Amino acid sequence: MSKQDIHEDDLDQAPDDGDAVDPTQALIEQLEAERDEAKAKYQRSLADFQNFQRRAYANEEAARLRARADLVRELVPALEILDHVCEQDLGGESEKGVQEGVRMVRDEVLKALGGQGVTRIEVQPGDEFDPNRHEAMMHIDAQGIEANHIAQQMQVGYAVGNIVVRPAKVALARREE
Repeated sequence: MSKQDIHEDDLDQAPDDGDAVDPTQALIEQLEAERDEAKAKYQRSLADFQNFQRRAYANEEAARLRARADLVRELVPALEILDHVCEQDLGGESEKGVQEGVRMVRDEVLKALGGQGVTRIEVQPGDEFDPNRHEAMMHIDAQGIEANHIAQQMQVGYAVGNIVVRPAKVALARREE
C-alpha cells in the first residue's frame, strides 16, 4: 500500500467494527517498513563497498609485490656474478682491490633490495628441507645429518615477502642403509 492508495475519504471514515484497522496506523506501519527496508539496503550497500575497498587494497598490494618479484628475478643473475667474483681467491693486490669494489657494489645492491622487502634464502647443513623455499638438486652422503635434510647449499635463493623468486638450490642427505 503506498501513500497514494490512502485517500482522505478513507481517513474520515470511522471503522464499523472492532476488527478494522485504523488507516493512519496502517500508513505509519507501511512507512516504518519502507524505512526499515531502505536502512537495510543502505547497510548492505555500505558493507559491500567496504568489502570492495578491502579487496582493491589487497589486489593493489599483491600487484606491487609481484612487480618487486619481477624486478628481483631480473637482478638475481647479476647478483650471482657479483657473488662469484667475491668468492674468488685472487692473488694480486690490484685484483683484490677490484674484488673489494665488486663486494661493495654487491652489498649496496643487496641493501637496496632489502629495503624493498627482498630477503636471501640461505640454509645451513641439517636444516629441514622446505619444497616451497628450496630446490633439491641431488642426494649426497652426509655424516650426522638426518635423511632428507639439507646437507649442502649450492646456490642462495631469494624471496620478496612471501613470494619465492628463486628457491635456494640444495643437496639433501641420503638415507643411511
